Amino acid sequence: MRAGHGVLEDRVLLVAVYDRTNLTLRQAALLFGISKSVAGRAVDHLAPYLVLSPLRR
Repeated sequence: MRAGHGVLEDRVLLVAVYDRTNLTLRQAALLFGISKSVAGRAVDHLAPYLVLSPLRR
């Protein structure tokens, strides 16, 4: 596996954290110890598969 590319579970968690918090992509990437571009690719690739819906209040 190339440097900066985590396991699938870590990338799914990144996308969920990014979607459910007010963190910017840069902040989420820093939290997971990856670059903003790697985080952006994970979000772009995985978000459609996760079918994230808005929180119901």
